[in-house]
Amino acid sequence: MKPGIRILSLYDCQLCLTAYFRPEMRVLLPMIITLLTGLALAAPAPPRDLSVNEGRINPIGFHDATPSFSWKLDDPRQGAKQSAYQILVTHTGSEHPETLWDSGKVVSDQSVYVPYSGPALTSRQRIAWRVRYWDQESAESDWSTWSHLELGLLENSDWKGSWIHLPKDDFKAPEELGSPVVHLRKSFSIEQVPEMARLYLTAKGIVDFRINGQLVTPDAFVPGWTDYTQKIETLTYDVGPLLRKGENVLAARISDGWYAGTISKRFYGSMPELLAQLELKSPEGKVLELIATDQSWSYSIDGPITMADIWHGEDYDARKELTGWDLPDYPSADRFKPVSTTPIDPKVRLSPKRFQSTRVIESIKPVTLRKFGEGKVIFDLGQNMVGWIHLQLPARKGQTVTIRMAEMLNDDGTLYRGNYRTARSLANYIPAKDGIADYTQTFTFFGFRYVEISGFDQTAEPSLDWVSGEVLHTDFARTGSFDSSHEKLNKLQSNIVWSQRGNFLDIPTDCPQRNERYGWTGDAQVFTPVSLFNYDTHAFLMSYLESIKQEMKPDGGVPNIIPSNQYRGWVNSAGWGDAAFVIPWELYLRTGDIEVLREFYPMMKKRVGYYTNKAKDGIVDEPKSFGDWLQPKSYGTKPVGTDDRSGETSTRLLTTCYYAYGAKLCAQAAEALGKSDEAAKYKALVDEIKTAASNKFFDNDGRVIEGTATQSAYVLPLAFGLIDGELADKATGHLSEKIEEFGNLLNTGFIGTSVLIPTLEKHGLREQALNILFTSDYPSWFYSIVQGATSIWERWNSYTKKDGFGDDSMNSFNHYAYGAVGGFFYEKLAGLAPSANAPGYSEILVAPILDDRVPLDHAEASLITRYGVASNKWEKSNSAWQMETIIPPNTTGRLTLPFKPEEIHVLKGSADFKASGDGSTASVPAGSYHFKITR
Repeated sequence: MKPGIRILSLYDCQLCLTAYFRPEMRVLLPMIITLLTGLALAAPAPPRDLSVNEGRINPIGFHDATPSFSWKLDDPRQGAKQSAYQILVTHTGSEHPETLWDSGKVVSDQSVYVPYSGPALTSRQRIAWRVRYWDQESAESDWSTWSHLELGLLENSDWKGSWIHLPKDDFKAPEELGSPVVHLRKSFSIEQVPEMARLYLTAKGIVDFRINGQLVTPDAFVPGWTDYTQKIETLTYDVGPLLRKGENVLAARISDGWYAGTISKRFYGSMPELLAQLELKSPEGKVLELIATDQSWSYSIDGPITMADIWHGEDYDARKELTGWDLPDYPSADRFKPVSTTPIDPKVRLSPKRFQSTRVIESIKPVTLRKFGEGKVIFDLGQNMVGWIHLQLPARKGQTVTIRMAEMLNDDGTLYRGNYRTARSLANYIPAKDGIADYTQTFTFFGFRYVEISGFDQTAEPSLDWVSGEVLHTDFARTGSFDSSHEKLNKLQSNIVWSQRGNFLDIPTDCPQRNERYGWTGDAQVFTPVSLFNYDTHAFLMSYLESIKQEMKPDGGVPNIIPSNQYRGWVNSAGWGDAAFVIPWELYLRTGDIEVLREFYPMMKKRVGYYTNKAKDGIVDEPKSFGDWLQPKSYGTKPVGTDDRSGETSTRLLTTCYYAYGAKLCAQAAEALGKSDEAAKYKALVDEIKTAASNKFFDNDGRVIEGTATQSAYVLPLAFGLIDGELADKATGHLSEKIEEFGNLLNTGFIGTSVLIPTLEKHGLREQALNILFTSDYPSWFYSIVQGATSIWERWNSYTKKDGFGDDSMNSFNHYAYGAVGGFFYEKLAGLAPSANAPGYSEILVAPILDDRVPLDHAEASLITRYGVASNKWEKSNSAWQMETIIPPNTTGRLTLPFKPEEIHVLKGSADFKASGDGSTASVPAGSYHFKITR
């Protein structure tokens, strides 16, 4: 049989052959068909997990009219690979689907980010697509199931309504804490329920939307936080099932949120506004009727949420509930007044949200409770988390139930709230009647572990089921996992994940609890690699990069906070503004999405150009940088940078390191984009900077000669390739001495710590790297775990059992920057890393540290890549190492082990190890492998 010919099912074969057999012979048909099936070449399984662009699955309200397509091969065979594919795209808005684009058979192994090449797509357009492929033996798969995509409103001109808001005459300057939530409604009638209906929705502020009393979506904090002066995100929802024949009601509640709340000091505007558009459509997608926000809507500010603010929390008075306000037949004239309108500003782009919204991901129950005098009870949820507090407890009519929270407790068991600073961060609930109070917040969120409740019915005995914590974060998929034989290392990984969850809420924030919660660029750039392992943050980071690009200054300057709101003049700290070139490269390296570079390479160049314009003989300084922020111990010299928290590492050295690193990344990006001339230019620039820096910052013996010779003063030049060869070897020795000087402990801040452990490992200081990682002494990752950490802390000693709490002014217990060390777990200890030669795990580097000095008996990492699951795990015994590796279909693996080829026994799969350096390497195709290494 020729390759590529598919076998019919047994049922189909029986139908075909029955006509050729006499009735008395038909009993033999199953046997004959089974025999034929065994002899024939079976077709590979259809592709699965179809997605578009940055991993989005069947999106509604999509942002990109030029999508790309990805799929996975469902083939466990060794060497499973695609040799060709065919994509079929149809327009679904007609009774008979129209083919928009048929790629035909394309001889290619590309199965990720294949660009759509059909006719231009437009707003609202719905398409379906499917794919089939030919495997390494040219056998053809069946077609995949259909996947779908529906575009949102891509142009401002698609919006037919106006922004609606309170009239100026009824608007009062917000209270210091926050404003009441505004209720908005619109009643309309339809003769019949349409076949299809879409709600297009956005707000300046935060909105939850209802139709006929039912929530449109579980999404929280819609639409999200961007620079409202340039772009506002929009969302699309399928609301057909919520409509009814006759009268219908569109109803929304809006709060200040990030737009007009205290978090931005009302920089963007003074009050929230709503823009919405309901379209009733035919099955073909034709708009039959359109209801938009306009002067026919009405409002009320007399509802139950009397105050809502991101920093300060929420107050809910159930006695003021507008019962039935979101349902038909509500007498709105008594309480609702006409809104005011503002036209859509053509200079502010209304753009469909390109990543997932925030949602409640899980619910956590308390593990203990403790009663205090004066009618208070404190619940311990056992985990520092971010989200809402759901109450179900007995309460008295008119008696305020107060919900206070904290990340930590004082020694007497009361809440420690000093680190919240000026954020009120609490909620009040006033019941309308005696009985069970059931309340969850809507327009705020909290960072906490402990919840204090007061004001409940004192005749009731407190119970653990009174409280639960609803965990909120952007709804991206979990992709990576790590496990080992070391309890504290596993706890550290858990803490890293929890801090990512708490701080990846629509933007990557620095902390989720105090009067800050901003998108600090430095924290985001050091943590990006780890974030992409733990979760699929591809689309999330693309959106953040878009915001950086929008707010970049004409000269390449970058605000330290994105969105910058009232801080847009606060720019250019080295290591912070450099997120503009670090994040795009790390995102491309770990996703393989060349569109990342196509979209953001100009921004990378512009940032490096900023440094070039400031450079003097190859050296750059940003004296007002944050430096190596929060260096834990002093060397006894004068701090540099913004203040005494900026450490003692020379800002000229630190900035020049990032200048060289940016030029290096631009060279790599240019090569990936096929811009060889530009790549050569940036490589030459790197060489110029290295020569200048070697002469300026180091003597011939490799000692730092400018500023204080801190650990970071050696680590950063080594990590970023500012020095190499013999000079780097000498500097490595001095770095080792600096570590010994501090008792073989780290003394690095946010910037230095992010690259410390892998740099020590790379430059031959493995033992010191392991000692620093696995110690429980101060300062270290395990030190905070010993003190009770369930998340990553801002400071190594934010709290100690001996000395209590650190400085309240900067003492977050949920701050992910130091979690950047997680990359060493996954890529080095477990040995699962991407390759710059074939980004996005198209080639997987498997090179675990199999060394008896590693205090582990086993380690394993698993990652859902765009191609499928990749994993590596190892276990050691007295006589051997065992290693199991999975390389997903349509990828290859590059295995590097510190053993001689004859010591490596292949128990499963096929791998040919060759001697290389101090060990052996093997290039392997997709498949499952099992190795045993004799000791």
